Amino acid sequence: GMVELDSGALAAMRRAVGIAARAKMTKELYPTFARVLLVNGHFRAFNGRVGIVVYANIDPAAGSLSLPADRLHAFLTAMGMDAHPVILSVNVQDDTSQLSFGSSILSFEGAVYKEEVHQLPGQLPKQDAYVDLSDGFMPALKAAVFSSSEDMMKIMFYGVQVRTIVGGRSSFGAVYSTDGLRVTRAEFAGALPKALDGVFLPRYLCDDLVSQGTAPKGVAGDTAGNRLWFNFEDAVLYGQLI
Repeated sequence: GMVELDSGALAAMRRAVGIAARAKMTKELYPTFARVLLVNGHFRAFNGRVGIVVYANIDPAAGSLSLPADRLHAFLTAMGMDAHPVILSVNVQDDTSQLSFGSSILSFEGAVYKEEVHQLPGQLPKQDAYVDLSDGFMPALKAAVFSSSEDMMKIMFYGVQVRTIVGGRSSFGAVYSTDGLRVTRAEFAGALPKALDGVFLPRYLCDDLVSQGTAPKGVAGDTAGNRLWFNFEDAVLYGQLI
């Protein structure tokens, strides 16, 4: 099949590439790491800690693909942000795929997505599982995350603590961070959803939330309390807690 990727589809691909490119483990240990998947018209990526589904609504004729994030990143960087459309062609019989923009061509072998090989970690929550987030949450997170440690070996400082503070007449949210030297507390109006209240958000998840450029609308958690899903207008970002 052959489809044309417009600026919106390429922006969705870039967001998935940004997550996959931060994989810390090899594809031999988990084939989905460091790869971008195109499944059911949407881009997906999972780097072992954080994952994303970006609703790109690409023509199903493109098929389902699994492409290496490092090569995609190099191709998209060389093209520039304003270059589009890009033609995506897939040959299922030969298990190959090709991206082309003008005279630039990027070819892949072993590109066809196979569910039994490129497993996706868990199912996304149902839409009614998400609880609305206060508009002040992301500004507070951005204000606090800079003073957390970037060194994962300093586990107590590697992230931010978020909690609801119960006041006399009303409750409000607070985000705390420290790297052992600096300390930040940022407050915002409105209580936190139960899934987020009292949670320590690791630095890698904070950074990926901030990098999305827009604020999530809601959040959902799992029953074990070790994963969070953030629901954006056009995507779902999820991450492991530590």
